[in-house]
Amino acid sequence: MTLGTVYEFLKHSSSLSVIAPLISCIIRLKFLNAAMRVLLLYLVFTASIEGLSFLVTIKGYQNHIIQNIFTFVEATMISIIYFLMFEGSKLRRIVVALFSAFFILGFVKMVLMKGYNEQDNVINSVEAWMVLVFCSFYIYRLYSDLTIENLKRFYFTWINYAFLFYFSMSFFVFVFNGYIENSSLQNYYYLYSLHLGVNIIFNIILSIGVWKVIRK
Repeated sequence: MTLGTVYEFLKHSSSLSVIAPLISCIIRLKFLNAAMRVLLLYLVFTASIEGLSFLVTIKGYQNHIIQNIFTFVEATMISIIYFLMFEGSKLRRIVVALFSAFFILGFVKMVLMKGYNEQDNVINSVEAWMVLVFCSFYIYRLYSDLTIENLKRFYFTWINYAFLFYFSMSFFVFVFNGYIENSSLQNYYYLYSLHLGVNIIFNIILSIGVWKVIRK
């Protein structure tokens, strides 16, 4: 089996892996709080974008517009999730401030500079960095909040670490994307295969987290 074959297998598996947390959300639907219902919408949107990107790609078209829209909607939904999970007004202000800065930067680059149909690693990198900041603050909150008796059984512990795991790899890929795309085909396959594998693990961890949502 060649590295290219592995890459193609992981690419399709990565796209399909979103079905796992989506099914978990649907099964646990009546137990989901507001933040988890936003996560469900995020997963539905992700699955829709994966399908649309596949159709556009097989017809030979670029899908930069689709991916840029996805980045904005993804960043918005994740910001809402953390806003709802952060109970303190100070942490919520941080979420609003970071998202506002991200939105302004995106508006300038995508609309004013008309970069909506171009690959933009800057916006993707800023989004990944923003989510990593949310995750870091939430980890601090988890380990300073003594009201949570068992962190391993708390659903958002898993979901937070899923985001941390995925966006850590995404940040690396987006920052060095220019180098990756200009390197050898073997390096491209290897590095993006790692990214696709991380996405599969991300969806598995999300599924576990959603499954740990308990009755209200």
